[in-house]
Amino acid sequence: MTPQHTTERGDPLADNRSPSRRAYRSRPLMENASRLDIRTLRRVGLLREGRFYGTVDETRDGQSRTILTFEAIITCSEGWLEIREGALLGALGPKGMQRIELMTTSPPYGGKRWWFRCPTTGKRTAALLHFENVEGFQSRQAFDPPPIYRCQRTSRGMHIFERIGDIHRKLSFDGPPFDVPPRPKHMRRCTYAQHLAELDRLWDSPENPITRFTKTIMDLETLERKLPIDLGSVDLASTNPAAGSDAAGERAHGAIEF
Repeated sequence: MTPQHTTERGDPLADNRSPSRRAYRSRPLMENASRLDIRTLRRVGLLREGRFYGTVDETRDGQSRTILTFEAIITCSEGWLEIREGALLGALGPKGMQRIELMTTSPPYGGKRWWFRCPTTGKRTAALLHFENVEGFQSRQAFDPPPIYRCQRTSRGMHIFERIGDIHRKLSFDGPPFDVPPRPKHMRRCTYAQHLAELDRLWDSPENPITRFTKTIMDLETLERKLPIDLGSVDLASTNPAAGSDAAGERAHGAIEF
């Protein structure tokens, strides 16, 4: 039941990485999974006592679709949810349905918290995932290897650039990345100041590749000022042993002839 995924297309370094690195980057992505979240069901009011039907919609690439329709029977502290039809009907096994148990725990501050019971591991979980070529829904820990998020495939430097791009989009700024974005018309000044402060922190971060490159250039300039090298004052005979021996021989020969 392992999802079959490959490395990202157009990656010229995919064949030159170490085996462990290639295996890590070949893990399935959480963004590619269909997700069944208990918190979403509770938020829309589908976790209520009784017997009822509901649907779960998914938006991907700007298009919304109903991925499943379920029937649920819930009591005060337990229940089950049976997936009956939807876009994922053909991937739920030979019977075309899957029954998922519901359970509750009692938080120390009172009330109750709902959970799914993973059909594979039997452990409680707040979300169940479904990948292509995998039968049914199961928790993230049930996959081998476990799926990862897309951001886990990128470096810290790329995270910084993506965050800078997010702030520019919030400020509706399309100019050069090094320019200071102007304040949008309807944005509060304190919010605008927070965005500018975060931009300064991101640009000054030691993990920013541009900041590291600039620091390296400054260090080289500082080193050049501390250790000036004047090629005109360098004694080539003292730096080249072969040249030094030739010069010494010429001096000795001249002394003998004199």
